[in-house]
Amino acid sequence: MADGTYCYLLSAFGAGFTACIFGSPLDVLTTRHMNSTGKYKGPLDAAMKIVKKEGPTVLYKGFVPNVARLGLFNMILQLTIENVKKRVL
Repeated sequence: MADGTYCYLLSAFGAGFTACIFGSPLDVLTTRHMNSTGKYKGPLDAAMKIVKKEGPTVLYKGFVPNVARLGLFNMILQLTIENVKKRVL
């Protein structure tokens, strides 16, 4: 792919998507664990109980809005950085 706007946008969105794939489960587990004081013995106990009770798909609750937010943010940031670099350097 040629170095240009389309390349920057696609790679930036891909980075945001990848970050959400790995980050969403941790965000869900952390939020559930912190909001349920005394209910779980620790993070692993929280993960096991939550997944056992609600299934593994619960770890990706809110995934689409997260991807939209982080993907769009990365796209704007990367495009801005590349344009500033072109003008300054």
